[in-house]
Amino acid sequence: MRDLTKRSLLRNARYEYIMTDSPDERGIDVALLYHEFSFAPICHSSIRVKPVEGMSPTRDILYVCGRIITDDTLHIFVLHAPSRRNGVRPSRRHRLAVASQLCMAIDSIKSANHLANIIVAGDFNAYANDTSIALICKRGLSNVTSNAKGKNGAKATYRYKGKWGSLDHILLSQNLCTLHYMSNINDAMFLIENDETYGGIKPKRTYNGYRYIKGGISDHLPLVVRLKLTR
Repeated sequence: MRDLTKRSLLRNARYEYIMTDSPDERGIDVALLYHEFSFAPICHSSIRVKPVEGMSPTRDILYVCGRIITDDTLHIFVLHAPSRRNGVRPSRRHRLAVASQLCMAIDSIKSANHLANIIVAGDFNAYANDTSIALICKRGLSNVTSNAKGKNGAKATYRYKGKWGSLDHILLSQNLCTLHYMSNINDAMFLIENDETYGGIKPKRTYNGYRYIKGGISDHLPLVVRLKLTR
């Protein structure tokens, strides 16, 4: 993130970032990249997720509260839930543990202001109909990216053995949903490549197992959500 904001061609755009320092065994963290002209952080914290039985230490949930250009306060949560590597069912309770921790934080915010502007975004390692996402949506949030598609053939954010599926989601509180007018997947040509095995296209990933792929970007495609703000 430092190289991206301070040493790349993006350095003159004056982006800043806030990042967690998690106990994740793979060294994975989450971050929020923001522009100082449109978002002014007020406070931030890393929410540590207490592992349940059989669960390894995972990524912290990043919470950032800030002021946007309309002078409204925005609460943002960024997460990367535990993977499905050891099987979907055995690992589901691990993702539920993250969702439960997140729900407690959302409940705390809404107890002070039930109309709070809240965004939850990240890699949930779960599809839109999963119980972990349903638990969060019960807090009055809606998944505005459940039907997002790309312009160049992407039907979801992730492709495994030829099948598309979205493990990444953006959830908005109800008052933000009224300002939402577009959700899509960014499948720009430099982010995708031909799928020689199953046909069509797939994300241009950086690693295949432990093998580094030169020129790769990510095995997940980014989501884009647009809101029309009014003063």
